[in-house]
Amino acid sequence: MSNQDFVSNLTQEACAEILERWLEKFRLELEFSNVIHIRGKWKLENRNIPEAHMVFTCGGGGTYFFTGRKVELCKDRLIFIGPGVPHSGWADPAHLPFLMTCRFKLFDSNRQLIEAFPEPLAMMFEVSGSGLFMSLFERMFRYYHLTHPRIRKVLSNAVLRQIIGEIVLDLSTARMPDPKLDELHNKLMSHPEKRFSIDEMSEIAGCSRKTFLSRFREAYGETPVGYQIKLRCRTAAEHLLESSMSIKEIAAGLSYPDQYAFSKQFKKVIGSSPSAYRAKAYRKP
Repeated sequence: MSNQDFVSNLTQEACAEILERWLEKFRLELEFSNVIHIRGKWKLENRNIPEAHMVFTCGGGGTYFFTGRKVELCKDRLIFIGPGVPHSGWADPAHLPFLMTCRFKLFDSNRQLIEAFPEPLAMMFEVSGSGLFMSLFERMFRYYHLTHPRIRKVLSNAVLRQIIGEIVLDLSTARMPDPKLDELHNKLMSHPEKRFSIDEMSEIAGCSRKTFLSRFREAYGETPVGYQIKLRCRTAAEHLLESSMSIKEIAAGLSYPDQYAFSKQFKKVIGSSPSAYRAKAYRKP
């Protein structure tokens, strides 16, 4: 995605981070989904609604105005307006737009509606996979209009979350890990038993120690040491479930000095001791 394809009151990276937090912390509930072939006048004047909404343009044209910016509606462009952001819009009478739209609300873990947002999120960008987004919007529309209320809610909300996730992926392409970090990551995955030092990892990544630490955390959301620990514990969990190896053998295979040190770290990361983890997995109902 080039810079000219993206218009927002926030940076591309900030928008992606906000949407990631939404997916992690909130329950997203679809309020409305529609497919609109504009046939006459269509105009929104300084509208401000409590729901977030998206407009995906499949054809035709028009204009949207938000956060002091005017953007053109055209094929494959997606407009995302967060709750409480004033906006206006109007159709191009010579090329009436074909739009897929939806509105949704956000609720916290206590099922309370989220109404106040510190960041007034609003953006427009050209999606990288128009066929995918069109398919997802069509599917959401179809699910939203099912007659079975519970299935309608479950399926339409699931597709809504997928759309938001795909938006995050689109916005994140500008900050993908570089090839050197990918090379390091492959080494870590292939050798969970090895304790790579920060100096060894920064050399593989081809940058200074300070730059490496910053890039790794940005790419994987974790310190290099913390990432290695979690990787070892996830590998151990797989062995506990899929092999007949003893806990002592698993600890030795992952280069722990003894079974006690392994069990202590495993419990801290996974939440239960290795023996309890294995027993719970194979407990008969």
